[in-house]
Amino acid sequence: MLEHLAAAHLLNPAGPDRYRLHDLLRCYAAERAAAETGPADLAAARERLRSWYLQPEDQGGQDDSSLSGEPC
Repeated sequence: MLEHLAAAHLLNPAGPDRYRLHDLLRCYAAERAAAETGPADLAAARERLRSWYLQPEDQGGQDDSSLSGEPC
């Protein structure tokens, strides 16, 4: 599935078995979220994502370098 999305240029390879959303797709998703979701819900979603990234790796956490700021 990921290979199909990469072939459609919706994902970019980011290393072995790793992918990132294409920049334009990430910006579009951020715009849609802002238009359809209130500020409090967006802040809560960002906090949940940040908490997940900051978990120890043995609990499923990931590198938080992609959370450096706004998506666009």
